[in-house]
Amino acid sequence: MSRRRRTLPTQSAERDRYLRHHQGMGGTAWVHLRSSADEARVGALLSELEGVEHVLTRAQAAKELKLMASRIGDLVVIGNRDTVFGNLDSEMEVLPADFRSHGSFDEINVPVILHNAPAAPPIEYFRHNLDLARWMYPV
Repeated sequence: MSRRRRTLPTQSAERDRYLRHHQGMGGTAWVHLRSSADEARVGALLSELEGVEHVLTRAQAAKELKLMASRIGDLVVIGNRDTVFGNLDSEMEVLPADFRSHGSFDEINVPVILHNAPAAPPIEYFRHNLDLARWMYPV
């Protein structure tokens, strides 16, 4: 069964040097505004786009998603299960059904497997990715 993945042209939050992994596309996008006065209007317009599941302000995203406000856009757009964001040559691109991406709420649960780690904290300790790094590299 083939699944269509829509891609919307924008700056993917997952854009990095690992293009073979996810082609610079992901389920989250940063939107940088020229004027903060446009936040409500642009947020409302983005919310109406097909494929957009959530639009959060910088403050909302920092609080709810535990992101560093200084490293994200004025608005954070989160795509639905069938949408990824990234740089495209056309308005929409159909990707293979098994295309792997991350960043949306549909890809939020990623298993962590600890092997041969008798000193590891109990499983309840690991609530976020940063908890793994915090445990492995304590300050």
